[in-house]
Amino acid sequence: MTDAIWENRNSRIKFDYSKSQEVAEPKVTLSRTTIDAIATEGSGYLYSVSASANQENVAYQCERVSGNDKITAKTPNVAKMDIVIPVGLTNTEANFRLTATNEAGKTGEAFVKITVSAPQVVITGNDQMQIGKPITLAAKANFDSNQGNVQYLWSLTHNGTTIPEGISYNGLISDKLNAGNYVAHVTAQQDSGHRRAQSSHRF
Repeated sequence: MTDAIWENRNSRIKFDYSKSQEVAEPKVTLSRTTIDAIATEGSGYLYSVSASANQENVAYQCERVSGNDKITAKTPNVAKMDIVIPVGLTNTEANFRLTATNEAGKTGEAFVKITVSAPQVVITGNDQMQIGKPITLAAKANFDSNQGNVQYLWSLTHNGTTIPEGISYNGLISDKLNAGNYVAHVTAQQDSGHRRAQSSHRF
């Protein structure tokens, strides 16, 4: 029956029976729609994404729709999927679509974008120093989430030679240096050893 209408002659209220039988497509919500990952050494990483729908009894399906095919979904048929980024993969991206299909065959979808960047550490501070007036340099790695699991190892060189005690563990330059050109070096390393980056700063 198509566009059937039941008419109440007393109230003159029209009821569209066919529209009452329509089932809307599910609305899909993801716990995250972007993953900004930092490349790793020695071990790959998993990033979980959870999906929910505004309807019950839906079937989930996840698939990569574009990007690097080495980035995969470990559990593509459940509401919680694990995106797998293998070791050594960097400077790349991928896009995944997660769909929810209800018993009426209607499908809703949502997307998550994964971006993988190389480990980096940036040094900030003055590029000039007066004798007897030491400066302090600061370093920040793009894999440092302020959880105390990243170490910063400093060293100082002059004409290619390392200056013992030329810079402290927290980036303070020694006040006993002679005039000249120096280079401060820092290595940022995650306690797990999975991420590492180096940088230098001339002054």
